[in-house]
Amino acid sequence: MNVKGRRKKQLKNVICITYCLVWLLIVLFCFHKLGGVLELIQNAGEAETVFGDGVAEPEGENGGDSEDELVVCLDAGHGGNDNGSDYQTRLEKDDNLKIALAVAAYLEEQGVTVVMTREDDTYLSLAERCDIANESEADYFVSLHRNDGDGYGVETWVYSGANEKTMALAENIMDGLETVGVQRNRGIKKGTQKSSSSNYYVNVHSEMPACIVELGFINDETDNSLFDEKLEEYAAAIGDAVIGTYELYGEGTAQGTGADKNDTDVSTENPGSGDTD
Repeated sequence: MNVKGRRKKQLKNVICITYCLVWLLIVLFCFHKLGGVLELIQNAGEAETVFGDGVAEPEGENGGDSEDELVVCLDAGHGGNDNGSDYQTRLEKDDNLKIALAVAAYLEEQGVTVVMTREDDTYLSLAERCDIANESEADYFVSLHRNDGDGYGVETWVYSGANEKTMALAENIMDGLETVGVQRNRGIKKGTQKSSSSNYYVNVHSEMPACIVELGFINDETDNSLFDEKLEEYAAAIGDAVIGTYELYGEGTAQGTGADKNDTDVSTENPGSGDTD
């Protein structure tokens, strides 16, 4: 074969190799694109399975549907320059904060959203406490206190016209505390100590089922011992009571609205001024 023939053959081989390389690149590019399309199809299929079959839905910030989330407002009574009741060196405001923080910790462990009116030794007016609860759109409001006077044991105060949900909340709390162990179950009381037709401020101005829990008399040694020894158990009992009420009734509904709820004699005092019943 002459030189011209060999060059012609070599050129033909180069062209053939180049042609093959071009097609190889085209095939590789197509496979790459096809893989991306298949991945999109697969992801779309998975999304359709998840949402179409109701297996799962996008979760909110706290791991669930925010519309179905239980929100509880806990109010540690008194605070700041308002000590509440006292006995020797013991101040009610301190006990109230201890139990409120313990209940909050327990509820948060159960995945419940907790709103605190105060988390330290701060003074808040009754109106400010209700504003915090209402603005948070909490489902339930629980105000925690200690009693004082000549009596002993635990009791819970509710609005004079309390509805079924509010009564269930109070009953569940009292049942839970009694199961843990109290010196005496003084029951659920409507209105105020002065009159069953008047009401404590927070029970009137809260826009959700609310109650005031009096966890024993601060001037009774046995009640104080039970409070100190069973603090965590009391907190769990209160937390479980709120959760149980929510599971039974769902979101809280205020026991009255507008004039129905506010057209009452409102007391700015707290329970615990010497009731001996």
